[in-house]
Amino acid sequence: MKLNIGSGGKPLEGYVNVDMQPMVHPDVVCDIGKMYWPFSDNSVDEVVASHILEHLTTPELFHCMQEMYRVCKAGAVVKVRLPHPRADIFLGDPTHQRPVMPGTLIMFSQGQIRKFREQGIILTPFGEYLGVDFYLDPAIKYHFATGVDPTAPDIAWQMKHLNNIVQEFELTMRVVK
Repeated sequence: MKLNIGSGGKPLEGYVNVDMQPMVHPDVVCDIGKMYWPFSDNSVDEVVASHILEHLTTPELFHCMQEMYRVCKAGAVVKVRLPHPRADIFLGDPTHQRPVMPGTLIMFSQGQIRKFREQGIILTPFGEYLGVDFYLDPAIKYHFATGVDPTAPDIAWQMKHLNNIVQEFELTMRVVK
């Protein structure tokens, strides 16, 4: 089974489309940040989470990650797409609760956090606290704003310090069980 969580008005064919708003006609109505997901343990092969995680409060994000981990099989793929927090598409939406960056999601990886600790880098081990484990693929795809040269020698500086350089990014996580 494949899930498209927070499907909104963009259902995906071949997926179980899940949203909390009945008016968008999802296959399953569920508030992914607060409710028990109506899927069996270890029953999901893939999850798509496009422009949804940034809408969750901290407790809701933690609940979502725990439920995702519970329903996913070992090795399941989680495809995440998020607005960059320095882009107007993030800044202008009053329903966005928080920026979610790759550095946020890596804290749900028990193995990757251990490697950081070995290097003397301390990050909060949410994976350990919540009993979840996701491996974050280091290949992150950035979608640059129109007119931005992604090959510019100072592009890393621009991405960190300037608004509207990156509009959104995509990453993949794998469930580790």
